[in-house]
Amino acid sequence: MSENILRTSARNVNEVRDINRDLVEQSLRMRCLAYLSQVKATLLTETIFEVDNSKKNLKDLNSRLVSQNDLISEQKEEIQTQLEELTITRLELEKANAALEEKNRELGRFNRLFIDREFRIKELKDRLKELEGNP
Repeated sequence: MSENILRTSARNVNEVRDINRDLVEQSLRMRCLAYLSQVKATLLTETIFEVDNSKKNLKDLNSRLVSQNDLISEQKEEIQTQLEELTITRLELEKANAALEEKNRELGRFNRLFIDREFRIKELKDRLKELEGNP
C-alpha cells in the first residue's frame, strides 16, 4: 500500500509539475502575445499619425499646385493677349513697310526722271553753248 501511495504521490507530483509547466508556458505565451499586441498598437498608431500628416502635406501641396496653376493660367492669358497685340502690331508694321517701299520705289522713279531731265538740260545747254560758239 505504501508503494501504491508512493506511486500515486509521484504521479500526482508529476502531474502538478506538468500543470505548472503548462501554466508557466501559457503565462509566457500570453505575455508575448500582450507584448506583440502592444508593439502592433504602437506601430499602428504611429502609422496612422504618419498617414494623417501625409494627408495634410498632400492637401497643402495640392492647394499650392492649384494656386500655381491659377497663376499660370492668368499668365498664359496675358501672354496670349500680348501675342495677339504683337501680331496686330506686326501686321500694321508690315502694311506700313509695304507702303513705304512703294513710296520709295516712286521716289526712285521720280529721281531717275529728274536726273535724266537734268542730264538732258545739261546736254541741251552744252549744245546751245556749242552752237552759240560756232556762228
